[in-house]
Amino acid sequence: MRYLVFGDMHGREVNELENLVDSEGIDSFICLGDFDQTKVIHSVMDFEQKFNEAGKNSIVVPGNHDYAVFYNSSISSNTLFKQGKNVGGLHNELQGDPEAKHYLSKLLTGDCHGVETKIGDCSAYVVHGGLDGSLMSYFRCPEVIEDLWFRIDYGDRDYPKNFKKMKEEGYELLLRGHDHNRMYGFEIDGGHSEGLFVTEGGKFELVDSKRHVINPGAWFDGDYLIIDDSGSKLLLDFRNSDE
Repeated sequence: MRYLVFGDMHGREVNELENLVDSEGIDSFICLGDFDQTKVIHSVMDFEQKFNEAGKNSIVVPGNHDYAVFYNSSISSNTLFKQGKNVGGLHNELQGDPEAKHYLSKLLTGDCHGVETKIGDCSAYVVHGGLDGSLMSYFRCPEVIEDLWFRIDYGDRDYPKNFKKMKEEGYELLLRGHDHNRMYGFEIDGGHSEGLFVTEGGKFELVDSKRHVINPGAWFDGDYLIIDDSGSKLLLDFRNSDE
């Protein structure tokens, strides 16, 4: 199986990623949320429909921006500024598009915003923010949406928090977005962690570790990830379409 993982679109449509389905033999895609604009919601919906019609699997989870846009909640974001957008305008845009509004509503329903799945032989959890971490960007974040907002700002502190929750839930792999960094963090002996910023992309085999946290980076910046489970270990192929 080959998985295409992307997220944090922030106004950037995903149409060009569709070219990878045939050229890279993609069997499943995972979208980590933060659409912002309704045109992006529709591009993901179209992508999902094509996968479903081909009998392929897909997973889509919401992001913190999606929550803010849907409920017209205040949010401070450089990516909104770069788009020339604000939450109020995006909320109004969403209200005028019943199909996109319904799609986002379904993603945001429930007490948690993640999805359990299998990646190769690994038990995995897919969520925008995380299972635990830093809430410095939203100090008074309501508990019900913390999983959309958790950041891993401090590797030696925030990674172990996630590894602990992963152990409790039986997850070996956590796929997340939110931080806009191509990142692979893994647990090592002693309960600490090591994190790898994948600044220039590249291929990495999963190390011998019980738990792994992976961030593909932001599609807003051209980042995406292909995971291949055909070998003895998962292969992570971090890429950027703009490089």
